[in-house]
Amino acid sequence: MIMNNYNFSLIKKSNKFEIIFSMIFLMMFLFI
Repeated sequence: MIMNNYNFSLIKKSNKFEIIFSMIFLMMFLFI
């Protein structure tokens, strides 16, 4: 749920920096 909302907001803003940040966040989340 939270991740879906976060991704939805990223698509809304369409900001390259936030997309990169979200990808890094997902990578760290997978490592944990």
